Amino acid sequence: MLYYKFFSHQRMTNRTSILGIPFDAVTRPAAVERVAGAIHGRQLFHVVTAGPEFVMAAKNNEQFRRVLQSADLSIPDGFGIILASRLLGRSRLQRVSGMDFLSALIQRAAVDGWGVFLFGASSGIAEQAAAYLLRQHPSLKVVGVDSGFRSGWRLPDKFITWRIRRSGAQLLLVALGAPKQEVWIDQHRRTLGRVRIAVGVGGAFDFWSGVISRSPRLLQQIGLEWLWRLFQEPRRRWPRIVTAIWRFPLAVLREKLRVDGNN
Repeated sequence: MLYYKFFSHQRMTNRTSILGIPFDAVTRPAAVERVAGAIHGRQLFHVVTAGPEFVMAAKNNEQFRRVLQSADLSIPDGFGIILASRLLGRSRLQRVSGMDFLSALIQRAAVDGWGVFLFGASSGIAEQAAAYLLRQHPSLKVVGVDSGFRSGWRLPDKFITWRIRRSGAQLLLVALGAPKQEVWIDQHRRTLGRVRIAVGVGGAFDFWSGVISRSPRLLQQIGLEWLWRLFQEPRRRWPRIVTAIWRFPLAVLREKLRVDGNN
């Protein structure tokens, strides 16, 4: 418990705000350790991996903005967030790839024996993702998998939360897409039983299942992973790319001019 309190204090002192959305200045190992410190806590620890599209979506979605502002750990996933923090003169953030963080978190779950539940994505995808994770980490305890659909019909949230409680899961991965997944976690945080860590994982199940491949490491390192994803999913990714490379930078520039004008 003292370990958890220490990291809770660190969360409050190592944060910086980008257009009203907080981000934690953490490395990937530090993020995993902070999450691990919460596994024996009394309340659910909500992790978000946020990029520029999250910030812009929150401008017009009060509920999403509130959830992001109250998250226990906000990981800066996107070079745009890092550049914005430097342009605005805030504490320097370090990009932590959401997929790399999740991979490290799954490895920690396998080593420490956490029960993991996968919820969301299209029918059959979560099962394929779970199978992949078990091949990579044979000791991983996958205690439940559910897309949330049966024969094309969406299941009631009460049934999903019942399944999660019944599984005894400690780590919950939710793949409903942003902002839905973050809002879902926040709305059901008191009805998830033993779950102590919940993470919105976006398209992670698609990557783990092999439906979509990750970009070559070089593109990841130079910040062009978005280009690879655009090539694979042009219709789905194009609006997000426009937000990340056009709308977000303009909003940051306006904020920079406003701050400089007030000084």
